Amino acid sequence: MDVILTHENADFDAVAGLLAASRLYPDSVPVLPERTNQNVARFLALYGGAFPFTHQADLKTRSIKHVILVDTQRMMQLKHVRSDVPVQIIDHHPANNDVPTHHQFNYEPVGAVTTWLVEQIREKGLTLSTLEATLLMLGIYEDTGSLAYGTTTVRDLQAATWLLEQEAVLDTVRRFLSPVLSVEQQNLLELLLKKIETRTIQGYSVSMTAVSVPEYVNEVSGVAHRLRDLLESAALFVVVEMPTGTLLVARSTVDAIN
Repeated sequence: MDVILTHENADFDAVAGLLAASRLYPDSVPVLPERTNQNVARFLALYGGAFPFTHQADLKTRSIKHVILVDTQRMMQLKHVRSDVPVQIIDHHPANNDVPTHHQFNYEPVGAVTTWLVEQIREKGLTLSTLEATLLMLGIYEDTGSLAYGTTTVRDLQAATWLLEQEAVLDTVRRFLSPVLSVEQQNLLELLLKKIETRTIQGYSVSMTAVSVPEYVNEVSGVAHRLRDLLESAALFVVVEMPTGTLLVARSTVDAIN
C-alpha cells in the first residue's frame, strides 16, 4: 500500500497538496492528518465526501510500502510504517539538515507546493472538477497571501490562472480564507501586537512577540497569519505560553529566511 501524507495542523496548501498528489499518483492513498486548521476542517465538513481522502483510522492493518510526503519533510506518527520505508518528499521549502539520506527530496522554489503539483497535472493533460480546482486554488491563495506575499512567483500566478480556467470558484476561496477570529483569538492578537519588537537582522526586518495567557487558545497559527498580514516584516516569530505548553509559530515572506 502506498500513501500520501502531510503535516499535522494542516493548512489548505497541505490538504490541496494531498489532493493534487493523488491525481498524479492514483495508486497512492491520500491520508488526512488527525488535526487540520479550523477553516480547512469547515471546508472538509461540507465538501470532504467529494475527495478521495482517507483517515488514519481507516488504514486498518495494511502494511505501507511507500510514502509520499507533501509540504513537509517530517513523517507524521503512523502505524504500519517501517523506519526504512521509501519516502518521496515534495516540498517548496529548502531541505532541512535532518532529512534522512534514504529519503528522496524534491524541491521547487514556489509560493505554494500546490503550484508545483498543479503544473504537473496540467502537463499531463488532466482535467479537474470545479470543486477540485477550488481546493487547489485555496492551497495556492493561502500560502501566497492571495498572491500578494513576497514569496509569490510567476508560476503561482500561472497555476492560479489555469485553475480559474478549470472553473475554480473564487467566492468560495474568499469565504474560507477570511475566517472570523474568536474572542479568545482576537484578545491574543491584541496582546501580541502590544509586545511586538522588530529588529533588522542581516538586512531583513524580523518581528518577534511573546506572551503568556491563562487559558488555551485554539489555532494560534491562524492568529499568527493575521498578525503577519498586519506587519511589513520579512519574518515573524510568535511565542505563546499556555497551560498546555509553549507554542512557537514562525512565518516568513521571503525565500532567504526559512
